[in-house]
Amino acid sequence: MNYFEKITKSIKKIFKKEVRFPCIIWDGKTMTYLNLTQEEIDKRLRESTNKELRITKKDEISHE
Repeated sequence: MNYFEKITKSIKKIFKKEVRFPCIIWDGKTMTYLNLTQEEIDKRLRESTNKELRITKKDEISHE
C-alpha cells in the first residue's frame, strides 16, 4: 500500500458514517440516555465490571 492509498483510507475512515442508536443505560443506580454505535455498546458491556449494567436500544423496547 503506497502513501496515497494510506492517506485516502484514513480520510475515508474519518468521514465514514456510523450508525448510532438511542440507548438507555442502567448501571443499577442511575439511568443515562446516550446515542451509541454498536461498537461502543459492545465495548462498554465487555469492559464493565458492573454486573448490573444494562444497555437497551430504544428500538428493543416493546410498546404496548
